[in-house]
Amino acid sequence: MHPVASAAHARVRMEERQAEAARARLLAVAMPPPRVPLPERFAATRRALGYRLVEAGLRLVIDRVPPVPTVRPRIRG
Repeated sequence: MHPVASAAHARVRMEERQAEAARARLLAVAMPPPRVPLPERFAATRRALGYRLVEAGLRLVIDRVPPVPTVRPRIRG
């Protein structure tokens, strides 16, 4: 390809790339991504935390139950 033609070609390609980038920016401004409200975003975390707290509470209750006294066999000797 002729050097002048290749330079012109490169310039056209660069302008096309810039136009594409500008179009993408305009679209991003026109249609921002949908924002998830905070309560919904943290609901799963809160649920998981709640379950964990309940589980921990149950574990504490279970740990507090006094052990059943076991009858140890007497060792004769």
